[in-house]
Amino acid sequence: MSDIFFNYDGKSWEIFCERMMRHHYSAPYFTSVPAGDRGDCGLEFFTRDGSIFQCYFPDPKYSMSEYKTKVQTKIRTDLKKLKTYESQIHGFLDDIIIKQWVLLIPDNRTKDLITYCNTKKRETIKQDIAFIDNKNFSVKIETADSYPSSKNFALKYSDELIHINSGESNEASLLNFKDSIFEKNIKRKSTHISKKPEVFSRNMTEKYLNITTYLEKLRFSFPDTYQ
Repeated sequence: MSDIFFNYDGKSWEIFCERMMRHHYSAPYFTSVPAGDRGDCGLEFFTRDGSIFQCYFPDPKYSMSEYKTKVQTKIRTDLKKLKTYESQIHGFLDDIIIKQWVLLIPDNRTKDLITYCNTKKRETIKQDIAFIDNKNFSVKIETADSYPSSKNFALKYSDELIHINSGESNEASLLNFKDSIFEKNIKRKSTHISKKPEVFSRNMTEKYLNITTYLEKLRFSFPDTYQ
């Protein structure tokens, strides 16, 4: 899983997904279903184009076998709710006909879930649910990478911390700066600033290397924040 979501849980993932999908669809086409009053009937969001979304955050510590079982259980359980709560869901969808059911997860770790989604699609169609477009209905898994610009928007306005281990400069890195223009400038200026120019010069070089390393990792992992 990407370090971007290293400290998320189910609730923070749902909040992130709502922010991302609201940006992707815009307010007139997006509806969030409150779960506080007797649950959400198996859907977190729906859209005017006929999409139902559910969010799930598998524990990053799951083995592949556990991960697959948990995600499949989530898909199976929530799809069953479409029939169980058919009349209630039909009521708040109004005239919207559903063409796809989407599970939003941080990452899809196995291609087997694609096959599983296709199997559950066919089973759902056989139930002849009033608001389902049986000819075009699909069951899919998507991640935040499916919506890149909206993902960056949601991260930009998120309160989550960015987790980057900057590391520390080492002797090999310091040697690369030996006799460089940078080192000569630092040494020259150090004689006017500190009574221990050699110590001061080394400390400043180490700090420069550390921040350079940090910024490079930030550029690679969080390009939007880096900019």
